Amino acid sequence: MPALKSLLSDYVHSDLSYKDVSKLATPYPDLKPGKDKFMYNDGTTRNLVRLVGTIPVLYRSSRYNIPIELWLQPTHPYTAPICYVKPTSDMLVKASPQVDSNGKVYLPYLTEWKFPQSDLYTLVQILSLTFGEDCPVYKKPANMPYAAPAPYAPPPQPGYPPGIGGPPAGYTPMPTLPARGFPSYPTARPPYQPPALNTPYGPSRPAYNAAYGYPAPTRPPVPPFPPAGQGQYQQTGYPDAAVRASLVSAVDEKLKRRLKQTIAQADAEIESLKKCQNDLQRGSQRLENIITSLEKDNDDIERHFIVLKQKNEDIVKAIDEVENKVDDSETDVDEAVQPTTPLYHQMLNLFASENAIEDTLYYLGDALKMGLVELEIYLKQVRTLSRKQFELRALIFKARQKAGLRC
Repeated sequence: MPALKSLLSDYVHSDLSYKDVSKLATPYPDLKPGKDKFMYNDGTTRNLVRLVGTIPVLYRSSRYNIPIELWLQPTHPYTAPICYVKPTSDMLVKASPQVDSNGKVYLPYLTEWKFPQSDLYTLVQILSLTFGEDCPVYKKPANMPYAAPAPYAPPPQPGYPPGIGGPPAGYTPMPTLPARGFPSYPTARPPYQPPALNTPYGPSRPAYNAAYGYPAPTRPPVPPFPPAGQGQYQQTGYPDAAVRASLVSAVDEKLKRRLKQTIAQADAEIESLKKCQNDLQRGSQRLENIITSLEKDNDDIERHFIVLKQKNEDIVKAIDEVENKVDDSETDVDEAVQPTTPLYHQMLNLFASENAIEDTLYYLGDALKMGLVELEIYLKQVRTLSRKQFELRALIFKARQKAGLRC
């Protein structure tokens, strides 16, 4: 969406904001991005990106499209957006603990906003669930001209869009959201005007709602019950059976919804426990394999240790026998090394002869240098010894091949 990137180009975290807004494109295609001026409580204005459109809400088994408006702060997504319900010309805002009379939305999710745990997609889902329990708009009666509701007096919060709370002179108000063909919304009942009652508690006053930090709407006194024998309330004209059926239906729907949520949560926990169990079983199998391998290695080490100990004892015994021989003359050099086969005995003699010729050639060279041997005699002896040395080396090569040794 190149247009969205252009709208978010001046945001501090434009890439993160783009990813956050893009998540709404598929599940909520009616939310269209745009840019407009936003007025804060101190009168300052700033160009902010907003998402305007409708979200689907299931209210009393009927599907409605609730128009909303989300304003993204310059430091989005690290700052919570500002949310409004934007009724069309044939709707009115119904004030509640979640929505004030101006349409501004107050939710704990916005108050506790923390990126990356919080995002726009989850916010819209929470709005849909919240509006499903308490619809924020109702259809305006046909004979009732539109009039702005009385201020709800919330505590200081982020500012309102232009047109709410008295914009400065010369400022162009926001364009209203065009009608989108919404289905019929719940119609508000006419307000009940009870007679003045002299009670010891004095006039009713707005109660402070600690959960949301702003006054809760004033609840009118409960009207008196009709005289015995009458089957309906005088102020509404609804039969007792219809009211009871409506309450039973509302409670039944809420219990079913809570039950579904509980079952879904339990299923998710069961799947997580099954996955953990499978991981533990695989880890147990790996540990058993490792233990088996270690036991095998331990047996091999013990066996090699026994062999090494035996060899060490043999070496110590041989050393003792050599050290016990007092006279070195008793040791025959030729018998010190005894080959095991005749072939090895022949190879030993060949090596000895070849090394003797090598030493003879070396000393003949020294004698020639010192002038003890004439050159003619030196050359004749070297020629004879070299020929014999060559023959010995050829025999050594063949003997090693016959014995299967590396040549």
